[in-house]
Amino acid sequence: MLADAEAELEIVKKRLEISDPNFKWENQIWNKIIATLKRHNISPKQAFEHFDKNGDGRLNREEFMSALRMMRIEDLT
Repeated sequence: MLADAEAELEIVKKRLEISDPNFKWENQIWNKIIATLKRHNISPKQAFEHFDKNGDGRLNREEFMSALRMMRIEDLT
């Protein structure tokens, strides 16, 4: 399971790098999300499914901000 989670994390990271080649502020958020998921042994897919409250396959701003609060990632600029 850990290998699957690591593979999922790499896929998401690559997608972020494609959407923003500089990957600046996203990298700060990304590193904190990864650390939290690893600490709780949760895969990105499991986390996404939990935070996608309306089930549309996307996280809107409200869902994303709620996810960050639930993971106690609040010190971002």
